[in-house]
Amino acid sequence: MHWSRLKSIVLLTLAIAGAPPVSAQQADMIRGRVTARDGGAIDNARVTVTSIPNNVSKSTATDKDGRYAITFPSGDGDYWSRFPRSDLPSGGSS
Repeated sequence: MHWSRLKSIVLLTLAIAGAPPVSAQQADMIRGRVTARDGGAIDNARVTVTSIPNNVSKSTATDKDGRYAITFPSGDGDYWSRFPRSDLPSGGSS
């Protein structure tokens, strides 16, 4: 076998082996920030995000900057977010 042909076969094999499976899905990352009417961050507010197709809910609390992030590994694509007013400190809004 010629060197150039062997090199081509090795490179093709490496490319195929390193490629992700066709059926692999990307995870969805839902990120946001909860703020009061005055624009200030709301710390420790509960945020619930629900995957609409699978009806799976995940909750988290905001950090000191009012930010949150929730990951859905299945990557469903359609989500509903909730920020219950009763969970917000006084002066907050959803």
